[in-house]
Amino acid sequence: GANGTGKTTLFHCITGRLPFDGGTVTTGAGKTVGVIDQMPDFAPGTTVEDVLRSAFHETDGIMAQMTRLENEMAKNANDAGLLRQYGALGQKLEALGGYNRDYEVDKVVNGLEIPQAQRSQAFSLLSGGEQTRVNLARIILEHTDILLLDEPTKGLDAPSKLLVARTLCDLAQAGATVVLATHDLTFAALVADAATMLFDGEAVCTEPAAAFFAGNLFYRPTEDAFSRLWREERS
Repeated sequence: GANGTGKTTLFHCITGRLPFDGGTVTTGAGKTVGVIDQMPDFAPGTTVEDVLRSAFHETDGIMAQMTRLENEMAKNANDAGLLRQYGALGQKLEALGGYNRDYEVDKVVNGLEIPQAQRSQAFSLLSGGEQTRVNLARIILEHTDILLLDEPTKGLDAPSKLLVARTLCDLAQAGATVVLATHDLTFAALVADAATMLFDGEAVCTEPAAAFFAGNLFYRPTEDAFSRLWREERS
């Protein structure tokens, strides 16, 4: 959809940032939602490493609970209930990768080709494309089930777009739901499974991406450097 049709507003409604006049927002039980904003908002002085590590807010909470239980068990060593709670938290922490966070961060950062030297830089000083990569790494580290990405290819060159496309497809194949708000018709036509047109705050149609773009007179993808790289990789 064009500017002002409600793409970003829809994301804000899904995440609870904005109220809405009607309808409901429903996600699967236990599913988490993560968003990459077109204009990310982090406190001044926040480094790239800080943004990456913010993905572990849930594991930080679990570790704090475990520390509290350790103190209680030191006073009540024979309390079976405390031991069960501690064991359950340990299993949850392991499932979230809390014991291997350095390895997880390095693996994701290397996969998205974020330079080591960049991790100590202020996030606000990065280009839009660099911020997108870092935010995508954060979302991956959070093990998010539903990803909302607002203009994720804005400011990216063709190789970077290819890297993002490859990452999003891998996440989708692993079971994540990925929703993009985008003006990048070529990216959407090649990467998306389905496309929805927004007009004046309403979804006027949803179709498989191939059918949507094949029959669209106004929103037609064009051949560009990204599309050539995409097809070369899959040939």
